[in-house]
Amino acid sequence: MQIFEMIVFFLVITGGFTLSGLIGFGANVLSMPVLSLFFKIQDLVVVLAVISFTNAAYRVVENRKGIIWNEFLQMMAFSLPGTLLGLWILKNLPETWMKFALGCFVVGVASRNLYQKKRKQQSQNQEASAASSEQPDTTPETGKGKLFYRAVLFAGGIMQGAFVCGGPLYLIYCSHYYGEKRLQFRGMQFAIILVNSSFIFFSYLLRGAYTKPLILQSGLGLLGLLAAVLISNAWLKHIQDAALQQLVQIMLLIAGGSLIIQTVL
Repeated sequence: MQIFEMIVFFLVITGGFTLSGLIGFGANVLSMPVLSLFFKIQDLVVVLAVISFTNAAYRVVENRKGIIWNEFLQMMAFSLPGTLLGLWILKNLPETWMKFALGCFVVGVASRNLYQKKRKQQSQNQEASAASSEQPDTTPETGKGKLFYRAVLFAGGIMQGAFVCGGPLYLIYCSHYYGEKRLQFRGMQFAIILVNSSFIFFSYLLRGAYTKPLILQSGLGLLGLLAAVLISNAWLKHIQDAALQQLVQIMLLIAGGSLIIQTVL
């Protein structure tokens, strides 16, 4: 890496994992489109695997009391097969296709999140009388609903295996089931990312994918992760989650759109 590339890599990793520490996802999704301008996606996935593994391990220890183990094992049953498919996709599909797929994925997730935020704000602006008369929704989840969220886990595994970017889809699942319980939300989300990331990391390690240049790049990324942990822990108690999440979605739209443009032009 050239000096300029090292600086860009360090800053992008620090910024991405700072956001991940604050809101639970976004590091690789935000980092990949920018870093793919300077590095090959296949190399980035190998490097981000070890950084994501280290980050998730730390966050799981931090939020370990929020992990519900029987439900976590059910999540893994649908996520891991997707991870295996994602690893095959990374190895066999052309890089241009992967960039386009990643761009569409990022734009889709960001658009969905912004739309849901708008609907939530509209709901909060309803008349107080209507809000007070509203009863809690105790309707059991339908079979179609369960199938949808299991498909989300499988798709998250694919994105994790192919791009180490399954976090946004895991966020959709965890926010649905644990959104009102912050400790469980963070614990379950980081736990599934840890298992998938460790599987990906050790598969690359055993295959000898970590060449000397990638080891050095991974070391630089871990320094960026350390800086991100210090920054995010300092900010976590002082920042408003709603405003930050909206900003992240806008950044995701920009990053994903730029990635799609790269493949078209």
